[in-house]
Order: sequence, then C-alpha cells, then structure tokens
Amino acid sequence: MSTPGFVIVSLDAAYSCAAFDCGNEEINTYARDRLHIEHASRVTGAFALLHSPATTVMGFYTLSPTEVKTTHVTAAGVIESHPYPGVGGALLGRLGISVTLQGQGFGTLLVTHAINECIVSPMRPRCVIVDAKDDNLCNWYEAKWGFVRLAPNKRRMALRLF
Repeated sequence: MSTPGFVIVSLDAAYSCAAFDCGNEEINTYARDRLHIEHASRVTGAFALLHSPATTVMGFYTLSPTEVKTTHVTAAGVIESHPYPGVGGALLGRLGISVTLQGQGFGTLLVTHAINECIVSPMRPRCVIVDAKDDNLCNWYEAKWGFVRLAPNKRRMALRLF
C-alpha cells in the first residue's frame, strides 16, 4: 500500500484530536478526551497517523505493557514452554481510523506499525495481545497476521513475536 504524505509518529501535544471521527462514539470520545492525557502520563504509548504536514490526527493506536498467563498462551500454541507464570506482552489497545480514510488499508498500516514497534522495543514483549471488538475483527487479525484466540469463543487474541 502506498501512503504518500502520511506518517505514523509518536503522539505529540501539538497534534489535534478535537475533530476525530471514526464512526464509533466510544473511540471518538477516547481520542478527544483521554488519548493525550494517557499518553502524557505514560498510561499508554500512543501513535498518530497524520497527513503531513497537517497536525490533525487521522488515525491512532495505543500500546501498553501487559502480562498474560503462561498457561493461556502455551495452550493456544502461541509460545512453547515458559518458566514463569506470566508472559510479558504488549497490548494493542485502542485503534481508530478517520471515516474519511476507512477501507483504504490504513488499519492494516497501523497494526503493522504497532507490531514493528513491539519487535524493536527494548522491552522485547514475547507477544502482542489484542481484544477484538467482534468476530469480524477476530477474523481480520487472524487472516492478516496470524493472531490466535487464547480461548474458544473469546475475543482475546495473541501473536507470537519471538
């Protein structure tokens, strides 16, 4: 996918989410009211999709450290044995794309960027965890990247990194 003029960068206070609209009011409210606060207070790391040189956020995602039970990821085949009760991972949390960009591959671009950020992170998470909002998203994460459900009929999914 070619994305001329678009960049994904760490969220900055100068980037505006005031008019963000992805079509989902929960995500819109989060972007407008919480994204900058949680990023600044290090609750989460946020990355923004911008159409450079504009500073209006057209999409975003968040990453946070998390831990999953070793038994869950080994049973799902995400990793082999692990000597500790928990496995360190990265939670791909909120993600939104402006309605004006939806259906053009920007969701794929953001998730790919998030996975790459995890791979190069000095924290070296063993896996990326996502809580898909519906079964269609589960199927999307599975087909695009090979995410695996951690339990049948549940939407928590994991992708092995190392």
